[in-house]
Amino acid sequence: MKIRVHIDSIVPMLAECRKARNQGFFNEEVLRSILEHPDYVFERRRYGERAPLDAFIQFLQSLAAGKPDHQGIGDIEVRVQTWQDFWHNMEPQAAAIHQFIEELTPEYLDDCVKIALNGLPENHDYEDVDFILTLGYGGSIGYVFEGSFAYDAISAVHGTQSARGVIAHESHHLALEQLPFTFDGSPPLHGLLMVFAGEGLACKYCNNTDGVLTHRLDPNHPVDMSSDWCVFHEHFSEDFGVFKEQFVQVKAGAYKTPSEVFQALAPSWRYCSSPEWWAEKHERLDYQPSYYMGCQLFGVIHDAFGKEKVYEALFHPEHFASIFNIACAAMKVDEGYRLPE
Repeated sequence: MKIRVHIDSIVPMLAECRKARNQGFFNEEVLRSILEHPDYVFERRRYGERAPLDAFIQFLQSLAAGKPDHQGIGDIEVRVQTWQDFWHNMEPQAAAIHQFIEELTPEYLDDCVKIALNGLPENHDYEDVDFILTLGYGGSIGYVFEGSFAYDAISAVHGTQSARGVIAHESHHLALEQLPFTFDGSPPLHGLLMVFAGEGLACKYCNNTDGVLTHRLDPNHPVDMSSDWCVFHEHFSEDFGVFKEQFVQVKAGAYKTPSEVFQALAPSWRYCSSPEWWAEKHERLDYQPSYYMGCQLFGVIHDAFGKEKVYEALFHPEHFASIFNIACAAMKVDEGYRLPE
């Protein structure tokens, strides 16, 4: 598995940002031509009406004029603070972006792939993937779409997560999608596990995460996530109770297919706006609760038995509860964290 890097839109976009900062406005014709680059077209396909082109241009023009206006710009609103920080510190951040691009050597990318593959089944040939780097479009720092993954270059040098961790994380997603399993013929419980598997496994194997049930893979290095990761520690007992109720419902036959389970239950674990218990302290979380819950559910199995058992539990949902419970007992996890078998 290799990573192909797409960075051609970065240099012209940085150059146009410098001009706009100096003159107080963007040349809209030039800006539009840059935003018609295939990498930005890819971004717009992913976001659709959640991040329209005209809204992005409107926001950038208001930023250049010194009066940032983020009304009616959809998912782009999430990037407002990032763009403002970049705008007021453009030269050092632009230099850092150039340096980051220079660091994307084959050796660096191979290291990212190695991290990802260390958290995947061994007996599979993984296809190459495309890595698309742009400047701050849409609401996500990084995401997977159409067999590729995109990453915000500003966040690469400005965020609290390491770039290596993000690239490995997204590569893990793409490789996981290549594994030969589907919902077809699977028990309904598979749909519930897949709510948590993608992000949970990537966090465990690529971001050195820990939590109430699981430990860091490398105890000598910190968790490679923002401070929001710790938010879920305090409320895990409550969240596990919700998961356990859903687990019981699915096992009792409340849903007929894994797709039905996924569509019904995934939304309750994929909010980024603050849950009620955190609303007074934080307007928006960096991560969805599914990241943390998935890391705990599968992470404790890895800690006890290794990744082979993790994927056995994922591919054979009928054995998940038994494997999870035995893992929790082996790791001396509080007995309150068990599932009905």
